[in-house]
Amino acid sequence: MKKLFLLVLSIMVLSSCSKERLTPEGPTDVRIRNLSDIDFTNVIVDNGREEMNYGSIAAKSVSDYQRLEISYNEIQVSATYDGMVYTNGEIDHTYHVYIGQDKVSYEIYPESLGSGVLVVSIVYPYDGPITDL
Repeated sequence: MKKLFLLVLSIMVLSSCSKERLTPEGPTDVRIRNLSDIDFTNVIVDNGREEMNYGSIAAKSVSDYQRLEISYNEIQVSATYDGMVYTNGEIDHTYHVYIGQDKVSYEIYPESLGSGVLVVSIVYPYDGPITDL
């Protein structure tokens, strides 16, 4: 009986160890595609739970994927160009549906130079499922 208890306990401990916490909500791998003709610096994604700094993203290029705990179809992005911060504003995620364990791309560009407004949209279909979990 003691051996059985130790065996069950060992199985429970080993099965609870995983390299990453998986939930129906995520994680989600997110990348940013700069559609504009300008180079952005300090590109930050805010999903309402965490912020991820993507650094600089050159004109007409795309960042590497960064893993977020959760992401939504709409997220807040801010980016700096020529000393001015551009953003799409704060997003209320109260009724948003999470993306889940997928890879996604968001496209960004300034509404107009000097406006401070960043246009952000998700690319459909998603880039595909995360395969390294």
